[in-house]
Amino acid sequence: MKGKGFAAVLGLDSESLLQQIQSGELAIDKSRKVLTYRYKIPEHLCDSNDETKSKIFPLSGFLSLFDELTTLAILADESSGNRPGVSTSLYAELGPAGLRRRGILTGDEVEIKASIIRLGQNIAFTKAEVIDIVSGDVVCFGRHTKYLPGNIVQDALLRNAMPLLVKYASMKNNPTHEIETKPLLRDLLALSPLSHSSMDQETNEDDARMTFTLQDIHKNGFGSLHGGMQAMVMESFGRKQIEKDLKCKAPTLFSINVSYFSSAKEDVVIDGKTNNIETAGSSMTVKLSRLGDKKILSEGFLQWRHNIMQSKI
Repeated sequence: MKGKGFAAVLGLDSESLLQQIQSGELAIDKSRKVLTYRYKIPEHLCDSNDETKSKIFPLSGFLSLFDELTTLAILADESSGNRPGVSTSLYAELGPAGLRRRGILTGDEVEIKASIIRLGQNIAFTKAEVIDIVSGDVVCFGRHTKYLPGNIVQDALLRNAMPLLVKYASMKNNPTHEIETKPLLRDLLALSPLSHSSMDQETNEDDARMTFTLQDIHKNGFGSLHGGMQAMVMESFGRKQIEKDLKCKAPTLFSINVSYFSSAKEDVVIDGKTNNIETAGSSMTVKLSRLGDKKILSEGFLQWRHNIMQSKI
């Protein structure tokens, strides 16, 4: 799998996009401001579920796709000034098919629709939904809000007659190495316990914080930690924490809402706590911060459902 950064891991690097546009897997209706994308759930990004013996694509994985595809929809709209923008919030929630484990297993085919709700001078509001090809039901849906800052240099680069894909690819040309192999989810999301020497203040045995080492495969086109990747880190950390708190396995992430505050090009600290535990579900807050200056990158609110995927298909 050749390509650069996390977009290549998802199969949405510029080379893959060109092939998908040519094959008809990805289509853009500019008049309706809708992008449609046919996606086959990849095995390398699925998590093995010990309870159901299935390989499940994480909700944060769909949120990552929403991030990329809604950004592409914005770039396709000429009124955006061809600005990719900066994410301020991303949200995803399971729909009826997803709750029945349809459209989320390895090899399942889905259709993703990304559309623009409103495009202002400085803010873009978008939405996306995933449809299970077999049943026609909604797997999950979400929203993405982006700030569109003006940049003279960026405008000069993008306000020319280049094809849309070249414009999009130009935002992904940071000098990182090409990805030759498909990283497995467990390797992509390798978290380590926070060492006592990593932070200025003392830590204790109950400290649930973890660290995450930033690599090229985790980056966006600007060389920073990808917004979708941040959500996937949150889900991975949150799952470990909620299983520990509940002393159970296979909780289902029902929804995730991420707010973004700053960028990171260095290792990250993950911290979180469970806010509420009930019989049917739980909620928790997860924060990501830079290891060096401890500046908060993002904050996620995760809602879990207990044991709703334990029955057989």
